[in-house]
Amino acid sequence: MYEDEISEDDVILDDDDDDDKEDDKKMTLRQKLQAVQDATQTVQNALGDIASIVESTRKYVLTRDFHFFLEIDANKCDRRSFSMHG
Repeated sequence: MYEDEISEDDVILDDDDDDDKEDDKKMTLRQKLQAVQDATQTVQNALGDIASIVESTRKYVLTRDFHFFLEIDANKCDRRSFSMHG
């Protein structure tokens, strides 16, 4: 066979190459979509982690402040009951 001649196998392979190129384009689109979905999920998880940290810190601070002010109020009441002015 000469190099310029094309066999039937070459024609069939050539048709398969066109299908592969279309599949590659589809896979590329799927891969891009998957990459966007992965990035979105990563951002969503990070925001959830940040929200969790902020919420637990807020609860800790509010609880700490609440107990602090309760203690101050209790100390005021104790001083009033023990102080005898008059």
